[in-house]
Amino acid sequence: SPLKRSGGALKLGAGAYDTRNYHLSYSDHVGENFFYTLSGSRRESDNSWRRWNEFWTNQLSFQPSFVLPDGSSLETNLSYTKASLQLPGSLDHSMYKEYKDSGEAKETEGPWQYSGRYSEVLYFSTKFTKEIGNLELKPLLYGNKWSHLHPVTGRINRADTMTYGGDLQANYRHSLFGIKGIAATGVSARYDDQTTDYYKYRDYLYTVGFGGLTRITQVLSDNRGEHMEEEKRRALLWGVYLQESLYPSERLLVDVGVRYDEVEFDIKGTSTSYFNWSSGGYVDCSSPSADPDSCGYSRIKKTYTSVSPRVASTFKLTDIFSVFGNISTGVQTPTESEFTANPKLDLVKTQNYEVGVKARHDKWNFDMSYYYSPVKDEVVRVLQADGDTQYVNAGETLKQGFEFTGSVAVLTGLRLGGSYSFTEYTFEDFVETGYSSAARATVERDRSGNYLPFIPKHQYSLFANYKHSTGIKFKVQTFSWGEYYVDNANSEKYHGYDFVTNVMLGYETKKFDIALNVENVFDKHYAVEVSKDFEAPIGELSYTPAAPISYMVRLAYNF
Repeated sequence: SPLKRSGGALKLGAGAYDTRNYHLSYSDHVGENFFYTLSGSRRESDNSWRRWNEFWTNQLSFQPSFVLPDGSSLETNLSYTKASLQLPGSLDHSMYKEYKDSGEAKETEGPWQYSGRYSEVLYFSTKFTKEIGNLELKPLLYGNKWSHLHPVTGRINRADTMTYGGDLQANYRHSLFGIKGIAATGVSARYDDQTTDYYKYRDYLYTVGFGGLTRITQVLSDNRGEHMEEEKRRALLWGVYLQESLYPSERLLVDVGVRYDEVEFDIKGTSTSYFNWSSGGYVDCSSPSADPDSCGYSRIKKTYTSVSPRVASTFKLTDIFSVFGNISTGVQTPTESEFTANPKLDLVKTQNYEVGVKARHDKWNFDMSYYYSPVKDEVVRVLQADGDTQYVNAGETLKQGFEFTGSVAVLTGLRLGGSYSFTEYTFEDFVETGYSSAARATVERDRSGNYLPFIPKHQYSLFANYKHSTGIKFKVQTFSWGEYYVDNANSEKYHGYDFVTNVMLGYETKKFDIALNVENVFDKHYAVEVSKDFEAPIGELSYTPAAPISYMVRLAYNF
């Protein structure tokens, strides 16, 4: 049951780029059975190293819980979040070079200068836990109301979404042929009801091209203009699952399970105008040049089903070393944005094979594993030269890799550690389709044998963490990403980045905790992602820059 302790915490922070953090929480109980926590926070920053980069969010939450005399519990969470996030776009090569030299990336490539995500979320969940002999019941219900305004490329989206869901889980402790086990079974369901309105940008500059079609050269604000389209999306997701965990001995655990899932989409829309990617401007459906497939009423209905079995085992070799392995299959449903862009998308089907070793010692520990994962119908992003993003299924891809993470206590209070991963993701069978400016037509290009973009072969990190008995503490952590290809054609590589380092120096007591956090302490100017359009090898590179050096002073007081 929850601790019968009253108290709270006040946390304050201030740092570079007018960053401010405020957080207050308080926990208490009433009598023997009712416990609660109240909390509120505010975070804000102008992030002025880029133009149009401000951020703020307010959060409130109330978490009451009841513990009944028979040991049953009811835990509830009610929260409210409102956030405003301005999204500066990517940089072209000359802009990125300027950022490398100065650390400032004020401008944005292309006409879409005022993108953002502005959201308001109200969330509720309640979970009941009760034991009846060897049976544990854990029903969960939740609801979510989400309002979202999202200016993006070509249009402004205004969405209201209601989500309802639940999960009825039961765990049963039992014996099977004299072997101890726990059977877990349940039913989960979720229903999404979303209405989205699409608008033109109200303020923009344009030129007039061939046939009188307009091309937007720059938007001047994120204000909404004329209504373009209304869309209603309904999605029902439900599944049943069963897992048996057996303990043949104190050293051996075997898990066997299976899950069935079904997802049904029903999307209706009515369009009076649309954004034409070829011309780069708006086209009214009343125009003689309008594309009939982009106008009027449309409806998409599709159902996905899947069965996903799994078997896994862990064996404790000694008190320190354990080995594990698992074989599983799984599916991934295309996101609603991917499915809306391409209703013909199939489920992503994955097989996964993994083996590994774990070690746990008072002075040191590590986890090490190798995985091999063939994938059918991977959803792949195809970036077009006109800025349009398409989603298609690749025939087959292969994902395999090695991962290691570990740490060692070298002195009292001092721990050193790190992680390393080797990944090799390749297209085994993939023909990419896109528009060729040179051919002035849609062409197919075979990418089989190429590496998937944006995934480095080598990633590693190192850290040192120290805490003295007096309360003095520090932490240093550094990250490196190796080179990777920037497009499906593998026409060019980005060199990645090395030893991006964060540092924390602080002092902590039972009541107070004060710390200075410095991120990117060596002020490295690099890109977190570099991409290239379909027109490889002559296509344009697009850079998403990382933040330069920044700092935050944080103070926490427990009362």
